[in-house]
Amino acid sequence: MESIPAMLNEMHAEGEDDADSESARASDEHQDLPGGADIDDESARTGGAGGAVAGGDVSVVDRSRKRARYEISETCEYPPKRVRSPIAPSSAAVRGAELHEQVSHEDHLRGGCESEHETIGKAKRKKKKRSRGRREAPAATSNIGHGVSCGESLTTERTSSSEAREMETASSEVPQPSGASSRECLPTSSSRGLREYVAPEGARTEDYPVTRSGRASKPPSWFGDYIHIGYSSTNPDSVSSSPSWEKAREEMQRAMAKEQAQAWWQDYCCLTMSVISEPETYGKAMESEWFPQWRSASQAEYDALMKNCTWELVPRQTNMKVLRNRWVFRVKYLVNGEVDRFKARLVIKGFTQVYGVDYLEVYSPVVRLETLRVLLTLAAVWDYEVHQMDVTTAFLNGKIDVEVYMEQPEGFKVPGKENWVCHLQKSLYGLKQAPRVWFQLLKSFLEEQGFMLLKPEACVAVKVIDGQLVFIPLYVDDLIMFAPNMELIKQMKQMFCERFEMKDLGELHYILGWEVTRNRSERTIFINQRKYALSVLERFGMDKCNGCKTPCTADLKLKNSMCAADADERELMSSKPYRSVVGSLMYLMMGSRPDLAYLVRKCSQYLENPGILHWRAAKRGLRYLKETMDWGIRLGGAEWTDQELDRHLQAFADADFANRTDDRKSVAGYLTKFCGSTISWCSQTERTVALHTTEAEYMALSLLVQELIHLRQMLQEIKVKQKAATKVFVDNESAMKLASNPAFHSRTKHIDVRHHFIRERVDMKEIDVLRVSGSDNVADTLTKPLPRAAFEKHRAAMRLMPRAAFEQSKHSDDNQ
Repeated sequence: MESIPAMLNEMHAEGEDDADSESARASDEHQDLPGGADIDDESARTGGAGGAVAGGDVSVVDRSRKRARYEISETCEYPPKRVRSPIAPSSAAVRGAELHEQVSHEDHLRGGCESEHETIGKAKRKKKKRSRGRREAPAATSNIGHGVSCGESLTTERTSSSEAREMETASSEVPQPSGASSRECLPTSSSRGLREYVAPEGARTEDYPVTRSGRASKPPSWFGDYIHIGYSSTNPDSVSSSPSWEKAREEMQRAMAKEQAQAWWQDYCCLTMSVISEPETYGKAMESEWFPQWRSASQAEYDALMKNCTWELVPRQTNMKVLRNRWVFRVKYLVNGEVDRFKARLVIKGFTQVYGVDYLEVYSPVVRLETLRVLLTLAAVWDYEVHQMDVTTAFLNGKIDVEVYMEQPEGFKVPGKENWVCHLQKSLYGLKQAPRVWFQLLKSFLEEQGFMLLKPEACVAVKVIDGQLVFIPLYVDDLIMFAPNMELIKQMKQMFCERFEMKDLGELHYILGWEVTRNRSERTIFINQRKYALSVLERFGMDKCNGCKTPCTADLKLKNSMCAADADERELMSSKPYRSVVGSLMYLMMGSRPDLAYLVRKCSQYLENPGILHWRAAKRGLRYLKETMDWGIRLGGAEWTDQELDRHLQAFADADFANRTDDRKSVAGYLTKFCGSTISWCSQTERTVALHTTEAEYMALSLLVQELIHLRQMLQEIKVKQKAATKVFVDNESAMKLASNPAFHSRTKHIDVRHHFIRERVDMKEIDVLRVSGSDNVADTLTKPLPRAAFEKHRAAMRLMPRAAFEQSKHSDDNQ
């Protein structure tokens, strides 16, 4: 296969040939133009540079170079994969790159353009005296290296054919540099007042261009946000094989600063910065320029598997079902964009497994998000230490209980036993039962160490050490440790390191897409999902949209009649990522954004056949996300004391009667708080049609009581006794009375008996139903769209706030 640089050179040459031919055709057509209009007018209108090289060919060459660069991505058989850097360049950085390249190429033209510009200026002044011609702004060129000559923005005018010929004759008399560098063309003085450039002592003038003021122009600082690996020279045929960040950055700075670098190659280098192609197969990895790194990563993974005794080789039998495998290659980056390591992982193709033959059980629990919010609230109030650890190759530790055979991994077949197969002794990534096997192993290990798994929450391990409570929530291979001091944290870390290969991530700052910020003086914790929200907006091209103040309008009405009705509309909607948008908003809503709950519930009803109005409602959710991207929930607070924790669990319930116009079902919503912090929330369509408002509110209250029973049981097991009844607030007096007494018999006798368990909990002094006004019911925003003022009031009551406000309170406390 022909190398990419060679292909680029060839395409560039073809582009220049096309440019010459187009220029010739343009000259022929110019002769036939009425009035003898000169082609230099077109050069002026496109912002071309002066001199003999700045005729009408500039715009043609620009187009040919654009086409040549476009053909790179169309014709290359193996183009480099474009991967976004962890530190993405801003639009200002891109404009800075164009400006920097423009200045570099202005120097190349400066030596021959001064006299021409003076001549052009005289002709313009004559024209201006005779008549005020129409002015038009010069078109900004898109190609790097073809900006306005000498950094000036020229105001062009339409000239007559005689004046154009006069200007062309004057410009042809200006001597043009041939083969000289820009340093040789720099003027020492002129009527424009340019000072003579004096290079600073020790400076390399061949590396940096010079501005009109005589100051050396150095490469911009935003180059530090990029990694350039693979092409580190202005010569397209030279390919770097060193992954060194500093060396690559220095070479790229020098290449982009030198004026003799080819413009099309500079453009291509800009596109390939921060790119390392991740091969899809082992064969491609060994053929790539990074094969030493990929081979080393594969060897490290294979050695870890052998050390762990993951399989044993056995002769192949005719009745064996042998699964295949593949290598997965990834490049890991640091936060600052630097390459961290090359990673390879062997994955078995578990999608070919058959239930009952290759696996039996697959269920593996993880900690619920509301439980994690409760634990973070307690950590904030109690001032606990919170640290995080990750189990390296977690799924390789568990032993499987069925016979599974696998082909030997590509590139590591044992000589003389190439036809043998791997009899798996332990779990492997890709197996359907791998998560369950890992959880069973981790559970047995924790029980051996004296931890107890909670009954209402199977993924929270609790233990009392030296009279102090510690707990560890589990999310697959992510372990979060809560302890009152660092000594206990160190003991737990040592316990895990003795049994598993662990990675210590230090204090908790990022987990499951949550960004965790802490203010220990106020005993608060702030969680938000700004990074994920930004990635969602960029994925759907909404990162530069105009934001809005509410997730939906107050008159939002979505129904089945708005679904796509004809083939044309269905074809149009098939191109819209409606499901992906709703799913992304749902993940944000489940994590830290209860203000999105109603919109997500409403849009989720039309995933099968959405219409244009449904799509607009989902896009409004993205616009609201753009406006509130860094918003999150504030947990805890110094005002809550340990003695009153049993009274700090409260809840709100509400329902919107016959909300759905298609089937007249009502919408139920509830929200629970612990220590003033929003813990759990729900917006759900009720299962049956309610005959009146009281029934709808009573069914919503039933959903809420189920959630409260779970939270009370969990708090009891982590030694937070719930002695007092939990206060539940509703805005319907009939529902409140019905929860305590079998009143209104003639109108409520048809209500399902399963909802009446509320009365039992009220009699047991676990629930206390109270009335609240509708304007103060926080759950109101979960059941219906609200005007902006009411929505913002309830949002504040949920303790949702921007991160800047939380940081401001944190800094003010630090200053005090």
